[in-house]
Amino acid sequence: MRFCLNFYSLIPLGNFSFLKLLLVFMVIISELAIANELIRFPEAQFEYIGVLDQGNSTTILDLGRRQALRTPLQNHDFKRNAHLLYQYAVSYPILKAYRVPAPKIYEVGGLNHQTETVDYIRLERVPVVTSLDQWLIKYETAATSERQLAALMVFAKRLSAFSVLGDFAPRQVIWTGHRWILLDWFGGHRLATSNSSSPFMTWLLQDYDFGSRTNKLIVRLDRASRLARSDCEIVLPAQLTSMDGFGFIAPEKDSSHSP
Repeated sequence: MRFCLNFYSLIPLGNFSFLKLLLVFMVIISELAIANELIRFPEAQFEYIGVLDQGNSTTILDLGRRQALRTPLQNHDFKRNAHLLYQYAVSYPILKAYRVPAPKIYEVGGLNHQTETVDYIRLERVPVVTSLDQWLIKYETAATSERQLAALMVFAKRLSAFSVLGDFAPRQVIWTGHRWILLDWFGGHRLATSNSSSPFMTWLLQDYDFGSRTNKLIVRLDRASRLARSDCEIVLPAQLTSMDGFGFIAPEKDSSHSP
């Protein structure tokens, strides 16, 4: 509550004591009667507290109870946005199969395989302490937590199955206070071969000006991911083969094994 009720201000009783009491009562009611907003879909409706984030293609609403709702951004590219959210939904089982840390998806509404669109995704709301892009900027010039660094190496190993992971970018990886987790994975995915690089290497090929110390760390992350890959066979689980064409790209042919 943003008010303080002082009963002593009502004593002694005077001509205005009733008005003062009524005013306090109205303040209490106004604080308690703040209603949540309501968003409706053909198959469901949700009360939400507010907007957590809004990107180029989706809006993320706070449902409370550690849950969030992703919806396509309502603009001129709505159909494209609904398609990107569809890719997000159908790629999730693949990430889960390979134990990539990501928010849990509880419900997908309006999933349409013909139009390749989705109305909404109800998912876990994870705490955000910092994003990886901000952490990497600090890493270049200042001491960083060894715990976060060790957890980042674990995260890199979890990505060992992939050479491409959507529009993988540092701002889409966040620190929850306990682990690094991937928030977004829009776009195509490609399983890795024994000699392909990891998704981290795309950062060195793009316009990320982190500095030499951070770039060396990215090379270490790539190496950790590739070494973890050599310890296991990268095979798409049989139950997920139906996902081909739904945001998933089949593995590249490994040139090292070509005749």
